[in-house]
Amino acid sequence: MSQSRIMSLVEAVGNVTVGFGIALAAQMGLFRLVGIEASLRAQLGLTACDMPEANNLTVGIMALVAEQEREAISRRTREALAAAKARGVRLGNPRGAAALRRAGLGGAPLRRAVSDNADAHARALAPLMGELKGLGFTSLRAIAAELNRRGILTRRGGGWHVSTVRNLIARIDMIE
Repeated sequence: MSQSRIMSLVEAVGNVTVGFGIALAAQMGLFRLVGIEASLRAQLGLTACDMPEANNLTVGIMALVAEQEREAISRRTREALAAAKARGVRLGNPRGAAALRRAGLGGAPLRRAVSDNADAHARALAPLMGELKGLGFTSLRAIAAELNRRGILTRRGGGWHVSTVRNLIARIDMIE
């Protein structure tokens, strides 16, 4: 959830008069984030939009389960990082951000490399995109379906979607 949406929710909760209700999407981690404790939930009469039948007991249990899962994820992440470190895996950027800062480069070389790779991939697919248009594939959805049917992968090895086709076409238009 974006910071602006969270702040809007915090503001809305702050403006609620006790006795009136407020509707929230059921994202249990959010209750803890905005400091909505069980007693406050009871006073405000909160209703989860995607589970209106949920009562304070259900919401409380779901919040506890969400908190437990957050703690379990954190523990597993710590354990995995410790195990990797014990195996001698060097974590982080092997060149190190400090080395880039000392060289005065920042992240510009990485951004340039990513952009150059994307441009090369777009150039390679430009003839195929022209062929697909010539065959009558005009909608982004139809082009994505045809690319997937042919087994052509995105630059990062994934499947095609409307948004990835739109981005590819924009990049091809930009580099031509």
